[in-house]
Amino acid sequence: MIGNAIPATEKYIKKAFTVMGKPFVVRDKTDIKKIKSKLSRYLTLVRRGIMIPAVDVLKIERELLDQRNRGLI
Repeated sequence: MIGNAIPATEKYIKKAFTVMGKPFVVRDKTDIKKIKSKLSRYLTLVRRGIMIPAVDVLKIERELLDQRNRGLI
């Protein structure tokens, strides 16, 4: 679900998401494009205050961008 998506970097990912013990990888470029589009729309709604996620994804995004800008990730 798009609403459960949060920003992350490799530093915070401990293991691959698996289905029946096998890593789940989205390979279809159309699916990837649709997911990116939905995430973009979702973030726009969050930024406008229309949607309020359970987790402060904007704060997480700011902290990750700050870490990247300081060369920590």
